[in-house]
Amino acid sequence: MKATIVLLGILFALSGLASANAEIPPQGRSFRLLNTKGVLEDLVFDLNGEKVPVFSTTSTLSQPYPCPSTGSLTLYREIPPPSSAPPGTKPTKEIVAEVKIPKDYAQCIVLLAPLSGEASPKFQGVVFEDIPKEHKPGTFRLINLSSLDSALSLNRQVTSAASGQSIITPYELNEGILQLKLAVKQGNAWSQAIGSERRMAANMRAFGIVLNDKPAYEDALPISCCLVFDYVKMPPSAASDGN
Repeated sequence: MKATIVLLGILFALSGLASANAEIPPQGRSFRLLNTKGVLEDLVFDLNGEKVPVFSTTSTLSQPYPCPSTGSLTLYREIPPPSSAPPGTKPTKEIVAEVKIPKDYAQCIVLLAPLSGEASPKFQGVVFEDIPKEHKPGTFRLINLSSLDSALSLNRQVTSAASGQSIITPYELNEGILQLKLAVKQGNAWSQAIGSERRMAANMRAFGIVLNDKPAYEDALPISCCLVFDYVKMPPSAASDGN
């Protein structure tokens, strides 16, 4: 999937100016991975001289990984040497994504979007800050990185997110169920991109991320979407209320 100038502009807008805020100590910073390709289990990055393998899917956030102290994250895969190579030949390093993580992000999410349709593609890395104090259990965060306006229906409660906008909205469950629909606007017409129904626990929140993408087939929408349901720690007040 080829990134657009619009996506890059939105990324800078979401990232903000790191110099405007105090930097977070490296040991207190972490990132979680998400991707639009599928299951990724062959990527690694270097941390303090050690290789750290990572695992990422399209529907759940990965475990937290410590951020490199420089803020520069380089993900790569190791290609074994051919059988004809001399003994002792080391694997070659194939860089698949390079991401700059702002130093004022204590927690962030790195979304990997393929730059091509190859079986082992390279990725565009999109970074956005995870803000658990605002995006807490019982809320939905919609990040619209596409060039189309979008609208979100949560149990028939509708909220809009223009192109480039990130919103957080609370939702109310219907007997524990969250029914959601995500639509985008092309011209004067709205088209549904996602429809889902999910039983939500009290300690869950949800993400929706919309990206520009090449249509998969004729008349398909020129976007791709990620829908993520995430378990988080309950706020102290909510935990005490449940006792």
